[in-house]
Amino acid sequence: MTTTARENRLRLGTLLRRARKELGLRQELMAKAYKTDARTLRRWESGETRPARAWRELIAITLGNVDGETWRAIVGELGLSLDAALARVPSQGAKLVPPPPPSPPASPKITPDAARALFDDAVRATAEELDVSARRLRAALASILADVERLELSPREAREIIQGRSAARVMR
Repeated sequence: MTTTARENRLRLGTLLRRARKELGLRQELMAKAYKTDARTLRRWESGETRPARAWRELIAITLGNVDGETWRAIVGELGLSLDAALARVPSQGAKLVPPPPPSPPASPKITPDAARALFDDAVRATAEELDVSARRLRAALASILADVERLELSPREAREIIQGRSAARVMR
């Protein structure tokens, strides 16, 4: 009995899924390693499509460290020569290394003059809201900052001091 193209795709998909799970990889991670999207990998694993010829050798190489029987079956289903595939696979198989996480976006740089202007605006607005002079509020903030620096407090401890003492200092 001859197998259909659909049955071949399903068999390959099952093997690819088994190999991915044996390696402990999620579809998204494996897709990134192949520089494709998870949808493409899902389509391969479901038997909907077959990897294009350009992918086949890469798949054989990167899956070289899965169970030998599974790997041989994958190579056969991909239509590759076992000898040629063995020659290309490193002794431990190629490692599917996750890409590094994206760098966080760079925080916008602010010039000292712009920072000073923002701080002055915040002090004026807060002083007005608290009904104290801006000069007095600025002095209280400078005192709190000096305490924080002198005591070498953690950011959390500094926040607690600022939240708990700022109003009391301004009102004195």
